[in-house]
Amino acid sequence: VRTMHNKVALLAGAGVATTAIGSWLAWRWWKYGVIFSPVYTASGVPIYRQVPGQKVYAGKVEGEDRGKNPMDPPKTWLDELYWLRDDERKSRKVITHLNRENAYFEAQFKPYKDVQSAMYEEFVTHMKETDEEVPHPHGTFFYYSKTVKGLPYRIYCRKKNVMGAPGGPEQVTVDVNVVAQGKGYCDIGDVLISPDHTLVAYSADYDATEEYEICVKDVATGTLHADKVTKSCGMVWGKTNALFFYTTRDSKKRTYKVWRHRLGTGQAEDECLFEEKDELYWLSLDKTDSGRFIVVKTASKTTAECLVLDLDDPKGTLTVVSPREPDHRYSVEHWGDDLYVITNTDGCLNSKLVKTPIAKPGKTNWTDVLPYDKNTRLDYLVCFKGFIVINGRLNGLKMCKVMDMQSGEIVGLPVKEEVCNIYAKQNKDFTLDVFRFGYSSLVTPDCTMEYNMKTKESTLLKMKEVPGYESSWYTYERTFAKARDGTKVPISIVYRKDCRWATEKKASPLMLYAYGSYGHCIEPSFDFKCVSYLDRGMVYAIAHIRG
Repeated sequence: VRTMHNKVALLAGAGVATTAIGSWLAWRWWKYGVIFSPVYTASGVPIYRQVPGQKVYAGKVEGEDRGKNPMDPPKTWLDELYWLRDDERKSRKVITHLNRENAYFEAQFKPYKDVQSAMYEEFVTHMKETDEEVPHPHGTFFYYSKTVKGLPYRIYCRKKNVMGAPGGPEQVTVDVNVVAQGKGYCDIGDVLISPDHTLVAYSADYDATEEYEICVKDVATGTLHADKVTKSCGMVWGKTNALFFYTTRDSKKRTYKVWRHRLGTGQAEDECLFEEKDELYWLSLDKTDSGRFIVVKTASKTTAECLVLDLDDPKGTLTVVSPREPDHRYSVEHWGDDLYVITNTDGCLNSKLVKTPIAKPGKTNWTDVLPYDKNTRLDYLVCFKGFIVINGRLNGLKMCKVMDMQSGEIVGLPVKEEVCNIYAKQNKDFTLDVFRFGYSSLVTPDCTMEYNMKTKESTLLKMKEVPGYESSWYTYERTFAKARDGTKVPISIVYRKDCRWATEKKASPLMLYAYGSYGHCIEPSFDFKCVSYLDRGMVYAIAHIRG
């Protein structure tokens, strides 16, 4: 009997083991697509190459919309890795391959887990989790946002404008932590106060589709209006609380329609003001700094067209500033009786500034405001009652110029470091003589600055606190590398003053970063995460390439 029991137990144990092994093999096949083969080798994960591969076309393809002037005949090539394309994210072959790649990565970095954990903790120590923006004036209030330790989202607030300074009790306009309650995901797009400052409109994406729901809230009572607009991707208020404008996307996530919504009505009653039917073009929506015009910009990667709506006319329609032309890019602002246009017309690759009468905005009426300078790129304008601030680049570096609209004098905004990043911040009061801007460098944390355009004096309002960081320990330099075509590419470099490269000019570990597609540039800005690398003797460099 004892012998029989032992055999039964042995068989049962063998059965359990067999089941466990079978389950493990099944899981291995489901997870990695292999059973007995290794998930990866010392050299990585073998990549399956499709044979004979997929023929890929660049240019004209019958039955497909490839734009207005596709190459004909098209260029073709054989793509052996076409099988990795999986638009539905369901291919087991692709998913198991990616799982194998992830397993290889985890194995390679396993020896560095302690270093990763230590650096993450350092990142956190360099963050001031409870912090507050410098309040900016807007109407009869000062507006700002803040973060609070332990809360995942920002809180938007305001205080009354008491003799030019924020005063009185804090009033919360939008607490994103409240908006996000009960949601698995929440991204806030716009937070815009109404023209009379009684309402706030905010847009939220709850499912990561980049389509936002617009809600309107009474600031004093916290009550949400019945108005709710769904599937939007940008909005601006009109001249009064009576209406706002917003954009929507098509099935391919392309922004293509502009709508006018009247408060107190349903979305189904909204009026479509413009539809962009060309799939190469995307819409953007903005309001001029003067508050008088809505600007709708429709643009491809190489061509733009702007339309304006005069908010002084509640029932007005959009007017084209200059009809689209191939390779003509431009943008529009308003000052006085004119529209001011940044344009690359007349072969001005880096753009020039012109103006045109509001009543006759066409290109034939454009007159130069600034002569073209091939070393200066113009990006955008910030307009005030008495000044226009011109933002762009000079010899590749960010710059701001202030133009006095009475005298015509143009003055460059002074900065203390040659290699830096400067950009316009919240400038909501058109009547002011001060320009609010942000400033930082590879060694200087983000600063909020103010420039008095009459006295020509700059004031530091706040430097972002970075706990554990001492700027005097670090330095930077700018150098150039010659590309194959002879172009000199600027490179910004930062390192500790006591590192091996600084003291001995000997080979040191380097982290090189670069991105420049579509003319986008990575600025030489402060990044608190880099401090941990620099403290370990690394050199950090940014190559400012231009695509």
